[in-house]
Amino acid sequence: MKSSLVRAALLAGVVYLVAPAPFGRAADTPTAENTPVEVAALLREFLSRVDDPAMHARFWADDLVYTSGQAEVKTKADILRAMESAPKGTAASVPTTYDAEDVKVRAYGTTAALTFRLVAREPTGVT
Repeated sequence: MKSSLVRAALLAGVVYLVAPAPFGRAADTPTAENTPVEVAALLREFLSRVDDPAMHARFWADDLVYTSGQAEVKTKADILRAMESAPKGTAASVPTTYDAEDVKVRAYGTTAALTFRLVAREPTGVT
């Protein structure tokens, strides 16, 4: 369930991030120049920690409305609840890893629109 929820959440490929000070760093001032770099870095961090509920809490906008490929509508709270209640994997298991291609970030003040193509790599080598 956890893996399918993470995959479903990521497959949307479109994320809206809204924060009064981008990404929790009050000293940074958002600009058209640094916002795309910051958002792309946050995406890479998120994809490297997709099993971490704290990372999902940081990444998804509070007002997220996600519609899955199965037409299930989820909020950020729904995603976080599902992650917290999902069974934890074993230390010996090799997880699916995720990466992003064709990353595009468009900055609109304190909002950024992020689009990307999600690449999942299974432990078997299937991409």
